[in-house]
Amino acid sequence: MPNLKVMIVEDEILTAMSLQKALEMQGYEVLEPVDTGEEAIKLAKRERPSVVIMDVLLNGRMDGIETARVLQTGGFTRIIFMTGYQDNEILERTKRVKSSLCLVKPVGPDDLGKALDQILDKGKAVDS
Repeated sequence: MPNLKVMIVEDEILTAMSLQKALEMQGYEVLEPVDTGEEAIKLAKRERPSVVIMDVLLNGRMDGIETARVLQTGGFTRIIFMTGYQDNEILERTKRVKSSLCLVKPVGPDDLGKALDQILDKGKAVDS
């Protein structure tokens, strides 16, 4: 996928590295993963990713949903949430974030590829 930068925000380093490798094998440019919302906001301002893959529970003071809302106020609209929890409250909170999808872990490369295709198509409609 030319000209598409992906940012991974994930507090589990092995998961982040696995996602990064899978995305790079699919041809995406992947930024160095970060594990807090605060780091994600700084990196997004500097690097302007096309898509953010965001764990719901993060290290630091902000969770992934709060971080996504801050990113969206800064103009970043495409968010793919990932969570290991099927808690209704968490899933409902992710649904209230515009231009987002939510995947339940474990997430395989095929699932991630389909989600990226879907969010990028969705994002085109939102950005237009």
